Amino acid sequence: MNTQRKLSRWILILFSLGFLSACGNNSEAPPDGSILINPSSIKWDVVGDPNVCVSGTISHIHPVLITVKDGLGQPLGNIDIYVSLTWGGNNSWGDFLFLFDDFNGDGLITADELVNTVGDPHEYVTTTEPNGSKTFYLGMSTRCAYKGWLQVYSGSVFATAELEVTITEPTGP
Repeated sequence: MNTQRKLSRWILILFSLGFLSACGNNSEAPPDGSILINPSSIKWDVVGDPNVCVSGTISHIHPVLITVKDGLGQPLGNIDIYVSLTWGGNNSWGDFLFLFDDFNGDGLITADELVNTVGDPHEYVTTTEPNGSKTFYLGMSTRCAYKGWLQVYSGSVFATAELEVTITEPTGP
């Protein structure tokens, strides 16, 4: 009976330690870590009529590399990241920014790989590759002037990339 009681205690202790280690084993960036977005900004200055605005079209697709690093600057793999697109200023309508995740890795972006647009109430949640990075493709329309941000966070670590399109009227005859 005494041996059975000791065995039960050891099982309980091992189970508790396993449970506690699982709780502490999260996949968030550490508080002293960092998130890098490359490029850190994408800006277009387009010549055209600033009074004409057309939404829903993608004029350009940009690869965007997100890297999560620890406090020593070493890349961290298999980290959960939350990604979203937001507007700035009074830009609250229209589809001008589109975030794609190339699920099959073929480098060709298709409509079924669209994971987030501005105004989507949910962040897109994914995991960095073992090398600490994740590539997305950002579709931007240059048919309207706007300003927005690509936002990425993991735990308490946060990064943004500025996205902007300005339209100026043509000069000359």
